[in-house]
This record gives sequence, structure tokens and C-alpha cells, in this order.
Amino acid sequence: MGREEKAEAFFLEAGEYGCLLMHGFTGTSAEMRPLGEALWKAGYTVSAPLLPGHGRSMEALMHTGWRDWLGEARKGYAALRERCEKVCVMGLSMGGLLALLLAEEFPVDALVCMSTPMKLKNSLSALAPVVALVHPNVRWDELEGPPAARVMEEYLLGYDGFPLKRVTDLRLLMARARRGLFSVVADTLVIQPERDETVRPQSARIILDGISSRRKRLISLKQSGHMCTIGPEHQEMESQIIAFLAAADEKALAL
Repeated sequence: MGREEKAEAFFLEAGEYGCLLMHGFTGTSAEMRPLGEALWKAGYTVSAPLLPGHGRSMEALMHTGWRDWLGEARKGYAALRERCEKVCVMGLSMGGLLALLLAEEFPVDALVCMSTPMKLKNSLSALAPVVALVHPNVRWDELEGPPAARVMEEYLLGYDGFPLKRVTDLRLLMARARRGLFSVVADTLVIQPERDETVRPQSARIILDGISSRRKRLISLKQSGHMCTIGPEHQEMESQIIAFLAAADEKALAL
């Protein structure tokens, strides 16, 4: 499979429990593929959309925004719900925000948030609209430096930078998701890497304290950075997610 093909949306059909996987800001579906394949092998149907403006060009990203990304997430959920009896929504970083928003809006069966921001480490993001007037695009390494942990490079196919104007859209998604946390009642798993170079670690606690779910769990990853789905602990994380979904399913059958 070539690099361009890896970056595209993918669908893996299996059982009647579907998992919607959403990638992060400036990323592609490639960063969700190892997790998607692990879930598929465990018997789950997997859908991983490519969000509008991603996997194409920085110019394409510039002409999209939070409504487009959320709209694509809603479409993905609707299609998977039509196909499957149960649906779990899960996402990495901004994808985790989209998963939260879906769980706030629809009766999802489970929710998994990975490296999901309620607070960002770089405080300059709040000034993005002003800075964008003189510095419209920025590289990730200008803000964060080298990655905090090694990743599988063959799945790291996102943009190396982003239009600063789109940071406003990311922050709007953060605010919208945070306002509606109380609406989440689905079984929830929050995964937070301790070496996350993008998201403040307290984000995980904000999510867990804010949701109304009776069954919720936090997993901390010791050796992973922000891109935990393709990081050094990805296999352990995949196993934990599969176990979480299986336990939630068994609990539902017992009721």
C-alpha cells in the first residue's frame, strides 16, 4: 500500500459493532489505520473518514473549518449506525473532540478519546487570528520542537504545518465540546500520553470530571507522545480499547 493510499479514508467490514475512527487536525486516516486494523481483526466493523481539507494541500485546509469537520463526522456516524447495531466513536486529538461532540448529540454506545485537548500547551494559539495577519502559515516544529516519542513514520502522513486561521476553528471545537460534556452518558475511555507535546495532561481529567457517564476510565501512557495511535505503546493501547469495548458489550448484554 502506497503512502497516498494509506492517507485516504478506509472502511473494514466485520461484525455488527461498528467503530468510527477520526484523525486529528492536519492529519490523515493513516494515523488511525493500525488501530482500525486491530479492531477489525477483533471482529469490529471500522470506518475511518478523511476530514475535509485534510490529506490534500494546505490551501484545501485553509478553505474548510469546524462545521465541515463536524459535518463529516456526523455523516460517518449516520452511515455506520445504519450498518451496525452498535457504534463506538473514537478519535485522536481533534478527532477526539469530534467524537465527544457526537456522543453529546447522538446515542452512541461507547466513546474513546485519545490525546484530546481541553487545554493546549502552546498558549499562543489564542493569538492565532492576530498572528495570522503577518504569519499566515506555521510549521508544527516551530511550535513544538521534535516529537516527544518515536512514531511509525509510514503512518505519519499529515501536513508539516497549518494555516493559523484554522486554529480558531480548533479552539471553537474545544469550547463547544467542553460546554456539552455533561450530555455524555456513554461508557467512556480516555487515553492520555504523559509525554504529550501538544495537549495539557489535565485535559483528560476535565473530560472525565465533566461527563455524566457512569462507567468511565482513564489510561495514561508512559512512553507515548501526542500521536499515540502510531507511537511506541500503540499495541498495548489497542488491546486496552478492545478489552474496554468487550467489557462494555458484556455489561449491556447482562442488563
